[in-house]
Amino acid sequence: MNPEQNSSEGQVYNQEAQTEVTQPTPEPRQEVTTQPVDPPQMPAYPPDLPQKHSHKPFFIVIGIAVMLLVFVVVLLIRSTMNRDETTQPIETPSPTDSTEESDVTPLPTTAPSTVELQTFIEQGSYRIDYPVAWRLDATVFYNGEQKVAEFAPGTYTPITPITCGQIHQNQIEGADSLETEEGIGISFELPLGQEPVLRNESLTIANRNWQLLSYEITPEGAANLAPWYPHQYCTQENGKVFAITFYERNKDNFDIALHSQILSTLEFLE
Repeated sequence: MNPEQNSSEGQVYNQEAQTEVTQPTPEPRQEVTTQPVDPPQMPAYPPDLPQKHSHKPFFIVIGIAVMLLVFVVVLLIRSTMNRDETTQPIETPSPTDSTEESDVTPLPTTAPSTVELQTFIEQGSYRIDYPVAWRLDATVFYNGEQKVAEFAPGTYTPITPITCGQIHQNQIEGADSLETEEGIGISFELPLGQEPVLRNESLTIANRNWQLLSYEITPEGAANLAPWYPHQYCTQENGKVFAITFYERNKDNFDIALHSQILSTLEFLE
């Protein structure tokens, strides 16, 4: 064996051996194990505190809704009551404004009147329509030769405020004369008494309040004549009083339809 060869081989061997020695030794792989992580736990509610899912807001909403419903119902009721009041006659409270119900004859129900009308105007006072067939002489209306109506006395302004109901009650019971700004004397010296009164009540015609007094009367000094049946209507506006009387010869002839047609045309003038 050639020593040089051996030497070379040995050198190679040593290099190879050295190379093998100097190569890094792989470290053993460490296995990493993961442990399951529990989700965070929410703290339990103390027994003396309200739970998260409380129904308190729901009950508050329900309470508010109920209150609103009650409020709307009350408004509807009040609106209905106000509507009913506007369709009823308006009277000034007075212990002497009406008679006993047993002494009053109810108003008859008839179809509306459609009589042809013409207009009367009292300058600066009022205007009112009346049937074309009637004739006006001063303050009295005639149908042919028969007296059918009369301004009694038309309009006047009492110096002392008074209601139409009180005026009619003064006619029944008697009272001092009523002084007016126009100087018209309204006398109550001859009271009617309760016996001849047929109606003493308030009613509404064309959105205006009227006081009606119906009674039976025998012409003074003519006991042999048949009685008359005056139907006196009275209304007021801004301190002024308007009064007109319709006359019937028959107790059962009460033409409320014609009266209403005429009275619905009344207009106070400035």
